[in-house]
Amino acid sequence: MAEQQQRAIRTRQEILVATANAINELSYEKSTVTDIAKRAGVTTGAFYFHFTSKEQAAHTLVELQNELSQRKARATVEAGYPALEAQLRVCADLMDDIVRDPLVRAGIRLTTEIHILDTPPTASWASWIDFNRALILRACEEGDLRKDMDVDGVAEFLTAGVAGVHIFSSLLEDLAGLTRRAHVLWVQFIGAHVLPEKTAYWLGRADSLFRGRAGYPEQWPRLLSHPAEARR
Repeated sequence: MAEQQQRAIRTRQEILVATANAINELSYEKSTVTDIAKRAGVTTGAFYFHFTSKEQAAHTLVELQNELSQRKARATVEAGYPALEAQLRVCADLMDDIVRDPLVRAGIRLTTEIHILDTPPTASWASWIDFNRALILRACEEGDLRKDMDVDGVAEFLTAGVAGVHIFSSLLEDLAGLTRRAHVLWVQFIGAHVLPEKTAYWLGRADSLFRGRAGYPEQWPRLLSHPAEARR
């Protein structure tokens, strides 16, 4: 019985990986259950044993991706970094994962193309807004961000901005440029909301944390004229 359960778990995981690969290569709309089953090396009957439809498999994929990304983000926060550093690291890691990990890439794609699903997966956006709001508030308390900002508005802006650079990179078919675009987004955020005496330091930290990631062009000019590790 235990061996059968383990086999069923493996089959389910293989179907989810196959679903992710099909979405990444063909798109959700063009992929079929038959194609997914073939990629997973199972019958369509085996697919329907685990999932009632392609949409249910897609929703499961989104939930899994969000759970993994949120868990990784919480681990970064719990590592004890300053709040703004934690936000930079979480975003840089997520961009890296989108480029490198097919499951993460498909999950994010489904959450930014919600019109293709009958029941749009929108819950993850609220959790990321809450995540950003909490860290913005802590960064204000730590003396890195201006305390007169619209915290709720900025939390939504950051969440929408990250989604936007992903959509823009997808439209240009230039996912390799995703991390660089997210870096530019944070440079604009730092310039607008970090206290002037801390700006050089945080521009340096952003440059260090984003540059060198998957697909970040080596020849891209530095966005900072100050030393990368200016004194905080």
